[in-house]
Amino acid sequence: MSVSAYVKSSPGENNTDLFLLHEGTRVDILDAYENWVKIRIANGSIGWLKNSETEEI
Repeated sequence: MSVSAYVKSSPGENNTDLFLLHEGTRVDILDAYENWVKIRIANGSIGWLKNSETEEI
């Protein structure tokens, strides 16, 4: 898990950064594709994050 990570518009390194997610932020996992997960944060923002950047608690 990283201290911070950019959430992308769609799965893939070269896609648009939507927002920066900081360590400790709770997310809902909505979907998965290869090594990416689609997440939603408390304010309703949705995007894609590398699976390796998350940790289940």
